[in-house]
Amino acid sequence: MRVVTVILMGLLGCNVISAHAHSEVPLGSNTARQASSGGPDNLRLLLTSASLGSDGLEIAVLNLPGGDGKTCADKQCSSHQHPVDEVFYVLSGRLEHIVDGESLTVEPGMLAIATRNQSVIHNVLSEDPLVALIIWMATGEFDRLVEHYGLQETVIVESEDTK
Repeated sequence: MRVVTVILMGLLGCNVISAHAHSEVPLGSNTARQASSGGPDNLRLLLTSASLGSDGLEIAVLNLPGGDGKTCADKQCSSHQHPVDEVFYVLSGRLEHIVDGESLTVEPGMLAIATRNQSVIHNVLSEDPLVALIIWMATGEFDRLVEHYGLQETVIVESEDTK
Protein backbone atom coordinates (compact mmCIF):
# COMPACT_ATOMS: atom_id res chain seq x y z
CA MET A 1 0.00 0.00 0.00
CA ARG A 2 2.89 2.36 0.81
CA VAL A 3 4.39 1.95 -2.68
CA VAL A 4 1.07 2.65 -4.42
CA THR A 5 0.49 5.71 -2.23
CA VAL A 6 3.99 7.03 -2.92
CA ILE A 7 3.61 6.52 -6.68
CA LEU A 8 0.24 8.24 -6.82
CA MET A 9 1.50 11.12 -4.70
CA GLY A 10 4.52 11.48 -7.00
CA LEU A 11 2.32 11.50 -10.10
CA LEU A 12 0.10 14.15 -8.56
CA GLY A 13 3.13 16.34 -7.90
CA CYS A 14 3.08 15.93 -4.12
CA ASN A 15 6.32 16.19 -2.23
CA VAL A 16 7.26 12.67 -1.10
CA ILE A 17 9.88 12.13 1.56
CA SER A 18 11.72 8.85 1.92
CA ALA A 19 12.46 7.44 5.35
CA HIS A 20 15.44 5.53 3.97
CA ALA A 21 18.68 7.47 4.29
CA HIS A 22 20.58 5.00 2.09
CA SER A 23 18.60 5.65 -1.11
CA GLU A 24 20.39 6.30 -4.41
CA VAL A 25 17.97 9.16 -5.13
CA PRO A 26 15.63 9.74 -2.19
CA LEU A 27 11.95 9.91 -3.06
CA GLY A 28 11.86 13.45 -1.72
CA SER A 29 14.75 14.49 -3.94
CA ASN A 30 14.25 17.05 -6.67
CA THR A 31 15.99 14.90 -9.29
CA ALA A 32 14.74 12.10 -11.55
CA ARG A 33 16.07 10.11 -14.54
CA GLN A 34 14.22 10.30 -17.83
CA ALA A 35 14.92 8.75 -21.24
CA SER A 36 13.51 9.54 -24.69
CA SER A 37 14.07 8.75 -28.35
CA GLY A 38 14.12 12.50 -29.01
CA GLY A 39 10.41 12.87 -29.75
CA PRO A 40 7.44 13.42 -27.43
CA ASP A 41 7.82 9.95 -25.91
CA ASN A 42 9.55 9.52 -22.59
CA LEU A 43 10.19 7.00 -19.86
CA ARG A 44 10.73 8.44 -16.38
CA LEU A 45 12.16 6.31 -13.60
CA LEU A 46 10.07 6.94 -10.46
CA LEU A 47 11.30 4.38 -7.98
CA THR A 48 14.07 1.85 -7.61
CA SER A 49 14.55 -0.82 -4.99
CA ALA A 50 17.32 1.23 -3.45
CA SER A 51 14.71 3.84 -2.53
CA LEU A 52 12.91 1.19 -0.49
CA GLY A 53 16.00 -0.46 0.97
CA SER A 54 15.37 -3.71 -0.90
CA ASP A 55 16.13 -5.24 -4.29
CA GLY A 56 14.12 -6.49 -7.21
CA LEU A 57 11.85 -3.61 -8.24
CA GLU A 58 11.77 -0.61 -10.58
CA ILE A 59 8.79 1.61 -11.36
CA ALA A 60 8.61 4.07 -14.23
CA VAL A 61 5.98 6.16 -15.96
CA LEU A 62 5.77 5.88 -19.75
CA ASN A 63 4.37 8.65 -21.96
CA LEU A 64 3.74 7.87 -25.62
CA PRO A 65 2.03 10.11 -28.16
CA GLY A 66 -1.34 9.15 -29.54
CA GLY A 67 -2.08 9.67 -33.15
CA ASP A 68 -3.45 7.58 -35.96
CA GLY A 69 -5.03 5.03 -33.67
CA LYS A 70 -2.17 2.54 -33.93
CA THR A 71 1.22 3.88 -32.91
CA CYS A 72 3.94 1.40 -32.05
CA ALA A 73 5.52 1.92 -28.67
CA ASP A 74 8.88 0.71 -29.96
CA LYS A 75 8.58 2.62 -33.29
CA GLN A 76 8.81 -0.63 -35.28
CA CYS A 77 5.80 -2.72 -34.14
CA SER A 78 8.30 -5.45 -33.51
CA SER A 79 8.10 -8.13 -30.90
CA HIS A 80 10.56 -7.89 -28.05
CA GLN A 81 11.27 -9.63 -24.75
CA HIS A 82 12.20 -8.47 -21.28
CA PRO A 83 14.46 -10.58 -19.06
CA VAL A 84 12.20 -9.62 -16.13
CA ASP A 85 8.46 -9.66 -15.40
CA GLU A 86 6.76 -6.45 -16.57
CA VAL A 87 3.43 -4.99 -15.43
CA PHE A 88 1.70 -2.11 -17.22
CA TYR A 89 -0.96 -0.08 -15.39
CA VAL A 90 -2.67 2.29 -17.86
CA LEU A 91 -3.50 5.74 -16.48
CA SER A 92 -4.77 7.31 -19.72
CA GLY A 93 -5.04 6.38 -23.39
CA ARG A 94 -5.56 2.88 -24.80
CA LEU A 95 -2.88 0.23 -25.24
CA GLU A 96 -2.84 -2.89 -27.36
CA HIS A 97 -0.72 -5.36 -25.41
CA ILE A 98 0.18 -8.42 -27.48
CA VAL A 99 1.82 -11.24 -25.53
CA ASP A 100 2.90 -14.40 -27.37
CA GLY A 101 0.45 -13.51 -30.17
CA GLU A 102 -2.59 -12.88 -27.91
CA SER A 103 -3.92 -9.32 -28.10
CA LEU A 104 -5.49 -7.47 -25.18
CA THR A 105 -6.82 -3.92 -25.25
CA VAL A 106 -5.86 -2.18 -22.02
CA GLU A 107 -7.74 0.92 -20.91
CA PRO A 108 -7.29 3.26 -17.92
CA GLY A 109 -7.42 1.37 -14.65
CA MET A 110 -6.44 -1.96 -16.20
CA LEU A 111 -3.27 -4.04 -15.79
CA ALA A 112 -1.34 -5.89 -18.49
CA ILE A 113 1.36 -8.40 -17.59
CA ALA A 114 4.18 -10.01 -19.53
CA THR A 115 6.33 -12.51 -17.71
CA ARG A 116 10.04 -12.71 -18.39
CA ASN A 117 11.04 -13.78 -21.89
CA GLN A 118 7.51 -13.71 -23.34
CA SER A 119 7.26 -12.05 -26.76
CA VAL A 120 5.47 -8.72 -26.37
CA ILE A 121 4.37 -5.82 -28.57
CA HIS A 122 2.94 -2.56 -27.20
CA ASN A 123 0.81 -0.40 -29.53
CA VAL A 124 -0.93 2.88 -28.68
CA LEU A 125 -4.51 2.56 -29.97
CA SER A 126 -5.87 5.93 -28.87
CA GLU A 127 -5.56 9.32 -30.50
CA ASP A 128 -4.83 10.63 -26.99
CA PRO A 129 -1.39 10.02 -25.51
CA LEU A 130 -0.77 6.89 -23.50
CA VAL A 131 0.38 7.30 -19.90
CA ALA A 132 1.17 4.10 -18.04
CA LEU A 133 3.02 2.97 -14.95
CA ILE A 134 5.49 0.20 -15.68
CA ILE A 135 6.62 -2.07 -12.88
CA TRP A 136 9.64 -4.30 -13.49
CA MET A 137 10.26 -7.09 -11.00
CA ALA A 138 14.03 -6.59 -11.04
CA THR A 139 16.43 -3.70 -11.05
CA GLY A 140 18.38 -2.64 -14.13
CA GLU A 141 15.58 -2.77 -16.74
CA PHE A 142 15.46 1.03 -17.17
CA ASP A 143 19.20 1.08 -17.88
CA ARG A 144 18.89 -1.92 -20.23
CA LEU A 145 16.16 -0.18 -22.25
CA VAL A 146 18.15 3.07 -22.47
CA GLU A 147 21.11 1.15 -23.88
CA HIS A 148 19.14 -1.28 -26.10
CA TYR A 149 17.03 1.42 -27.81
CA GLY A 150 19.75 4.09 -27.80
CA LEU A 151 17.57 6.46 -25.78
CA GLN A 152 18.77 9.89 -24.74
CA GLU A 153 18.89 10.07 -20.96
CA THR A 154 18.53 13.28 -19.01
CA VAL A 155 18.52 14.06 -15.32
CA ILE A 156 15.64 16.32 -14.44
CA VAL A 157 16.20 18.78 -11.64
CA GLU A 158 13.01 20.35 -10.41
CA SER A 159 13.48 23.81 -8.98
CA GLU A 160 11.51 25.09 -6.01
CA ASP A 161 9.71 27.45 -8.42
CA THR A 162 8.14 24.55 -10.37
CA LYS A 163 6.67 22.78 -7.33
